Amino acid sequence: MTVFPPGSVAGAVLSAARGDRPALLDLAAGSAHTHRELAEVVAGAAGGLVRRGARPGQVVGVLTGTTTAQTLAVHAVMAADGTAAPLSPDRDPAAVLREWDARMLIVTPDLAEPALELADDTPVRQLICIGGAPDCVDFADLLTGEQDPLPDIDPVSRLALVMGREALTHAELLAFMPGLARLEAADVLLVSGGGRVPVPLVALALQRGALVVAAHHATSELVLQHGVTAIGQDGGTVRQVTYGRRGAK
Repeated sequence: MTVFPPGSVAGAVLSAARGDRPALLDLAAGSAHTHRELAEVVAGAAGGLVRRGARPGQVVGVLTGTTTAQTLAVHAVMAADGTAAPLSPDRDPAAVLREWDARMLIVTPDLAEPALELADDTPVRQLICIGGAPDCVDFADLLTGEQDPLPDIDPVSRLALVMGREALTHAELLAFMPGLARLEAADVLLVSGGGRVPVPLVALALQRGALVVAAHHATSELVLQHGVTAIGQDGGTVRQVTYGRRGAK
């Protein structure tokens, strides 16, 4: 059974106990994950980061092209007792990496080349690619080997997520999330923006047991097709819609 440190974001958000209930349908990436699958991959990757020498409190940049990759990377870093720093290619990622002294960067193949250039101009010394790319450690390699217990995390003092020029602890992030939207297990949240979707919003949806549908663009066709009840907006806000609700289990 997947066990995350008590009080951690992963422990609150990723519940393998929900089993094969759909959690994240990424139309842009062509992938789908249940709650159990997300929890298992995140726990395995977190253990792999620790085995590769990730230090407690280490800031890790996350530069990804899909919502699924961002979700897996960010939560793996936080579960490994690190601090995740989601990046955007058009918002000076080099400055963020330098400011937070990030020595590790997790990317996707479409952003591997600019990531290699970033490594030449920042403290980054290790690149991990979800999907594999030249001169990068394959994210899949993190999932091999025995799963050791994850490190204990002090949710009050340990920073979990960089947001802009600030960072939130595990406890602060968990306290911040409920104010974003009213989501329940019956909801379907539609988000767009790939690897730039607000992490706290997706985390809230997963915590509530809602289904997250990620797409290149939010369209009325997708709303009807998937029974969407909430649409993520810029800045992490949510617009509620009333086309239909998913039955809770």
